[in-house]
Amino acid sequence: MKATSNPESEAIRNRFFEAIGELKKKYGLTLAAYSRRYNLDPSNVAKLKAAGRQPIPGWYLAVLVKDYAVSSEWLLLGEGTIFGQ
Repeated sequence: MKATSNPESEAIRNRFFEAIGELKKKYGLTLAAYSRRYNLDPSNVAKLKAAGRQPIPGWYLAVLVKDYAVSSEWLLLGEGTIFGQ
């Protein structure tokens, strides 16, 4: 069965990958490094990026908030700034 999506989950998905891009600039954290750090198959995470409409698992988002101080309000709601400043 194909994953379903809606505008809100697509927006969260886009912000997730935007955050990864910002973390690459700030800390050198690539998508592959993120994958390795959290014991994920890098090819599966890359496929997730290419999939377009597949929702991002919640714990992928949680570690950005917990470990990298990405704003949860920005990540989930699109409000404020990426690092809450």
